[in-house]
Amino acid sequence: MIREIGRLRHRLSEPFFVPTRGNATMAKEKKPAKAKAKAKTGATKKKAPNAIDKHVGSKVRMRRMMLSMSQEKLAEALGLTFQQVQKYEKGTNRIGASRIQQISLILQVPVSFFFDGAPIEFHSKSK
Repeated sequence: MIREIGRLRHRLSEPFFVPTRGNATMAKEKKPAKAKAKAKTGATKKKAPNAIDKHVGSKVRMRRMMLSMSQEKLAEALGLTFQQVQKYEKGTNRIGASRIQQISLILQVPVSFFFDGAPIEFHSKSK
């Protein structure tokens, strides 16, 4: 009896079998793969960099070049790859608060330097 219950539990946990009267089982029909289609289209869609992220990145690049510092040297000081610094400078990747603090110390400017003249953007998320 206990083995019988264990088998039934196992069969109930399987997604393609539905218990019916008697010993016969029927396969469930598969649902359309709408979720997969949405995931694929969302993955190929690229977001444009935020204007503020681009501005901060350009200020990082400007100050780095003023100091005649290469992307490699800045990356090494931050413990990153130069490709990551490139992404920061393009605005492709956002720079976190602690990372901006590190960059400001390395480039010898206050954090506010990166935001001077930044575009004012505010988007409310109310529906």
